[in-house]
Amino acid sequence: ISRDNWHKSHKTGDKRKPYHRKWKYELERPTANTKIGPCRIHTVHKYRALRLDVGNFSWGSECCTRKTRIIDVVYNAANNKQVRTKTLVKNCIMLIDSTPYRQSSSSRTSFLRASLQEQASVAEQITTC
Repeated sequence: ISRDNWHKSHKTGDKRKPYHRKWKYELERPTANTKIGPCRIHTVHKYRALRLDVGNFSWGSECCTRKTRIIDVVYNAANNKQVRTKTLVKNCIMLIDSTPYRQSSSSRTSFLRASLQEQASVAEQITTC
């Protein structure tokens, strides 16, 4: 079993000719099947996370990225079994803790509110002069 593409056929159906032997990085490796739990990471060629309880998530519309706790796996378009077993994979929908985002949002809105009040007071001073 390998992760190469030269053993597949061309779009026309023609067979590809092998132009090199099998290489080490083309080996198929076992899946990590990352679960929710206390952090457990094995070092292989890179890192293989076996269990994770936190992650770095981005809130795109607010331009805010925070490290937060993973609570649950809610949906996975590829496989329902991964939802039942709470397996963390790319593109799965997770339920996360919103506290860091709420704190960031409240601090940002309070800062904006203060700056708007400042601008309003400056505008009032200008109109009274």
